[in-house]
Amino acid sequence: MTTETGFFCTSQPNKHLLRDRACRRVRLSKFLPKRIINIFKRIYKYISTGCRKKAESFENCSYTFRPCQKQRSARKVRRVMHQHSGNGGRSRHESAEESSRRARQEQRREQDQERHRLRLLQHRNPQPRTQPQQPYVLRAVPHGRPPPSPPPECLLQVERPRVIELPDDGALSTALADHGYRVGSTVGHGSYSKVRVGIRSRPDGTVLRLACKVIDKRRVAGGGSSYVTKFLPRELQLLCAVRHPHVIRTHQIYATPSTVHVFMDYCENGDLLSHLQRNKGMPRWQAHAFFKQLCEAVDYLHRNDIAHRDIKCENVLLESMELVKLTDFGFARTCVDDRGRQLLSQTYCGSLSYAAPEVLQGLPYEPKPYDVWALGVILYVMLADTMPFHQSDRQRIVAKQMAKTFYTPKKYVAREAMHLISTILEPNVARRITIGEVKSHNWVKHRYPNDTG
Repeated sequence: MTTETGFFCTSQPNKHLLRDRACRRVRLSKFLPKRIINIFKRIYKYISTGCRKKAESFENCSYTFRPCQKQRSARKVRRVMHQHSGNGGRSRHESAEESSRRARQEQRREQDQERHRLRLLQHRNPQPRTQPQQPYVLRAVPHGRPPPSPPPECLLQVERPRVIELPDDGALSTALADHGYRVGSTVGHGSYSKVRVGIRSRPDGTVLRLACKVIDKRRVAGGGSSYVTKFLPRELQLLCAVRHPHVIRTHQIYATPSTVHVFMDYCENGDLLSHLQRNKGMPRWQAHAFFKQLCEAVDYLHRNDIAHRDIKCENVLLESMELVKLTDFGFARTCVDDRGRQLLSQTYCGSLSYAAPEVLQGLPYEPKPYDVWALGVILYVMLADTMPFHQSDRQRIVAKQMAKTFYTPKKYVAREAMHLISTILEPNVARRITIGEVKSHNWVKHRYPNDTG
């Protein structure tokens, strides 16, 4: 039996301990197989050998273990006795290096105690943190998968475009040349207009590619007189007022007695319908991102009491494969009068496939729920790769809409997405959800693997 001050170890176990181990071995042999018992023997042998080696190391070096209370007291007494012995405040057996090391340890301990005391005081009496004022930077809020950041002038330019009235076409050519605008070839046609490529040369030497919407008043004077007198002034007024990352931006408007030139952003990837037909559908994460961006654009319009009334895939332009913009405000209007009262619309607007049942029935309707209905149709087209109502007859479409009988999807649509579509395409206007409820739906708030916004 080996003992050491401050440590106790048995290198030779006594007979009582051997007897207990033998009894345990006998009892274990009755229930455990022999292989398991051999494993326990190996473990016991390894542990006992390690303990014996550890005891030998403690015998050889007395400073490898923590001293007991009696040894610590003895050392403290010797340190006190030799403080005034004239050896620089150190004991007889203590060298200069050990003394300096001990002094540094004591100094470090005092610093830690002081630091801990200050931390406690700061925790009890917290001081208000003063952070430097960060400059405000206007940024586009990402929706779904983050789109590439728009040009800085699209967000930082605060001045609104205005309608420049000109007397004739000669004055129009002069004004376009003075402001650096040029009109190129035709790239598209509309009901009352055509779209041409526009180029603007800036004073700093850069060139900006735009789209120029040319409206010929003489062409629509016969069958579209109501458009020129009623809808066109509304469109120009709203184009000068709206500003949103997912709404097409208007740069300048020139009006003559015969034509109107509207210069706006150019989206070279075409519209949403052409993209779906060209690629035969789109992945779910992309449809999810595009729908969130459209919801943000419509929510911006509705919060400003503006209704689009012609939302469809042809009026959704792709600036890139990750960014869409809403365009064509030909049928847009305000939803309140001068006194702030809600107005009902009676004009049949939009396309047959995107029209709500109250519009197809010829009833006075609220324009905001009509926009929400059109969003539901676009969502169904992007997810199911088909229109929800395939009939060309108005009465049959209304019957399908009232019964909520959708056309069979060509590909799988998730259950949450179908629930959202069912709540949007609700024939009862009072039960149809608003754009705010659409944005708060679980499917809209869901993050797909490709979404990082």
